[in-house]
Amino acid sequence: MIIFDGFNEIIDNLKLFIKKEIVSIFSASINIQDISRIKSTFKIKHTFDVRNNLINTSLIRHNLISYRGISRKDALIKLIEEKKINKSIVFTSSKSELFYLKDELKDSNYKVFIVHGDLNKDEIKSIINLFDKCEFGILLSSDYASRGLDLNETNDVISYSLPNDLTYYFHRAGRSGRFFSSGNSYILYDESNQVEKKKINDLIRRNVDFKLYIVNKNSLKESKDSYVFKNLGKKDQSNDLLQKQIRHAVKLTKSKKIKPNYKKKVRVAVNRVKEKHRRKVILTNIGKSGGNTKDFHDD
Repeated sequence: MIIFDGFNEIIDNLKLFIKKEIVSIFSASINIQDISRIKSTFKIKHTFDVRNNLINTSLIRHNLISYRGISRKDALIKLIEEKKINKSIVFTSSKSELFYLKDELKDSNYKVFIVHGDLNKDEIKSIINLFDKCEFGILLSSDYASRGLDLNETNDVISYSLPNDLTYYFHRAGRSGRFFSSGNSYILYDESNQVEKKKINDLIRRNVDFKLYIVNKNSLKESKDSYVFKNLGKKDQSNDLLQKQIRHAVKLTKSKKIKPNYKKKVRVAVNRVKEKHRRKVILTNIGKSGGNTKDFHDD
């Protein structure tokens, strides 16, 4: 991830490897728009994309669970009961949600386990082994652990809340549908929450095909109507703060007289703002997920 998120000083050191005869870079989740950047930076001659335009395998079914008249926590329990899910991984976007759910679910019929960034690797491995052995279990996890979980018999993943960086959603979903088995990724969804609505629409823009369910205190039913994508318009699609920062950077670079390399200086200033913004987003996500942000920046 250092290639994409503003760690330029590390990139400069990695460039030393281009003097070697062969350089190979592998990624399970690289964005299409970043491929050209990698090719240019490391002088890569050939790329091979085996995903067939799919971010997740086609064996994973994506489901929206719109809850009405009940709390999000009760919607989670109802979903697990109605779908008869024996074992599941439940992801949250903040550590506070993890501990809240652990307390709320402790009296259920399920054994509840929790992994997050404050645990060391041995502790996480021990918890995963215990979860793997139990017959009825819920593993509560932050996004800090979403990229390393590999569980054979866990084919149901639930997003209790969506991450700030939606790339992590695909890592979550990828914990199901493994070893050529089918899997389900569920998202608990409050349709009155505009932030959640925008995130769902962004996922649809990334070609995620959702099946919509309605859950209340009495039942869980598949909706006859599919989820309708609503174009939020260019103004809502853009990040207003980022655009404001870009305009400010361009303004500072401008001068009354056109000087040599003016366009290049503007481009450099804009790219610097974008990289700073992207780094801030991922550090914020790591912090909320329970990771240690001090490992990723100097201050």
